[in-house]
Amino acid sequence: MPAKGHRKPDATRKAPPIKLYTTVNERTAILTDAASRTMTATALVRAIVARHYGRTNPTLKARRDQAPLLRELTRIGNNLNQLVKQGHEGIVPVSPTRAQTVLDQLMGIFARL
Repeated sequence: MPAKGHRKPDATRKAPPIKLYTTVNERTAILTDAASRTMTATALVRAIVARHYGRTNPTLKARRDQAPLLRELTRIGNNLNQLVKQGHEGIVPVSPTRAQTVLDQLMGIFARL
């Protein structure tokens, strides 16, 4: 237990809560989105506000319905990373133009997601 009279530094001390009035639809959207990310509504709103004001670059948890897609993208990224490493080591011959073409195609796919 801290010594008597100890106070947290201002940077870590929480301010009094802010009341936020929303419509029923807005509240439902916030609660649904937070639940799909396994976050509390407060944590979700705090992350969105922090991102908006540029103080931090918080990462929101992925939505549960997107988990299979994220797993597949992770697999593709790992395979791509291994191929790039082998290309740099000279194990797999890859021309720079072919590598750029494949990368552009992948970025186009990701942009559509």
